[in-house]
Amino acid sequence: MRRHILAWLADCYILSIHSTDHRSAAHAQFTSDYITLEDFSNTPIGSLPRDWRWRGKDDNQLKPYTVQETNGRYYPAAQDTGHSVVLFKCIELNLHQYPIVTWCWRVDDLPVGGDERYTETNDSDATVHIITSKTFFLGIPRQIKYVWSTTLEPGIVDRRKGIGRPWFIVLESG
Repeated sequence: MRRHILAWLADCYILSIHSTDHRSAAHAQFTSDYITLEDFSNTPIGSLPRDWRWRGKDDNQLKPYTVQETNGRYYPAAQDTGHSVVLFKCIELNLHQYPIVTWCWRVDDLPVGGDERYTETNDSDATVHIITSKTFFLGIPRQIKYVWSTTLEPGIVDRRKGIGRPWFIVLESG
């Protein structure tokens, strides 16, 4: 079974944050209405994404992610190792100024029977976690998980049972 999770970003080309300020065209040419958080173009092809890290408990796992390029677009590609491996990048930003996150993602092969609602079948080929430094109960960080699900319909919002499990939103299916 696949157990790949990217914190912040999964199988995508560009992750950007957009401002909801409605500025005049004259003002917009001097300031940016969005910032690009990652486009992977600064990482050599075949290498681990630059400035991204692994969880400490993943140090001894095979690292399935390498940056690839197709038609001038750079992205992290993964090969299934059968283990959960989390890749993440810490980014500080003002969510009041940039409250919208956008990304592109692609899935070439979905895990058979993946259903994020249950521990036994919790398996997604692409996920994006947004994790904040603010915590709730027992110091567990607040987070939300966007998934490309094998079996669940887009628009479903749910979570697995257990302490600290993130809410997930299905954006793509099949």
